[in-house]
Amino acid sequence: MHFAIIVEPMEAWKILTLIWLLLRSVEHEVLLHLPGKELTTPLDLMLLAQIAELRHPGEVAQKMGLPPSTVSQILKRLEQRGLVARALDPQDLRRHVFTLTPSGLRCLEEGKRLLEAAMEDRLSHLSGPQRELFSQSLLAMTRDTPQGDERNLYAQP
Repeated sequence: MHFAIIVEPMEAWKILTLIWLLLRSVEHEVLLHLPGKELTTPLDLMLLAQIAELRHPGEVAQKMGLPPSTVSQILKRLEQRGLVARALDPQDLRRHVFTLTPSGLRCLEEGKRLLEAAMEDRLSHLSGPQRELFSQSLLAMTRDTPQGDERNLYAQP
């Protein structure tokens, strides 16, 4: 005889809380294992990744959905730590561009490696089909959002 287990759908708030806890635990693990103390918050690492792509602080702020002043403060801190370099934009001398220094690039690569390892550790608790369903569910939930465009992943609605 087979019995079906009926599981009530989890409330949206509980799902959101679990996602937040998952992200925080991964971020915390990574910050603990990063060599040196150049990065002090998960946002530092995410901003390095954006600077590697975009270079202009205003574009980074827009993509991440952060106030430009916040991005400027973080960039100043990263510049003081030798992770990014500031220069005038040769095409518009009123603007600055930022690039990763060799130290910033190493920090970004190590941070990404640690993030992937930490997330892989958590994903290892899922079976193959569960992992595929999880991935497909995340894609489905983000595909039709105003921020569904990967280039604008962190933008505010």
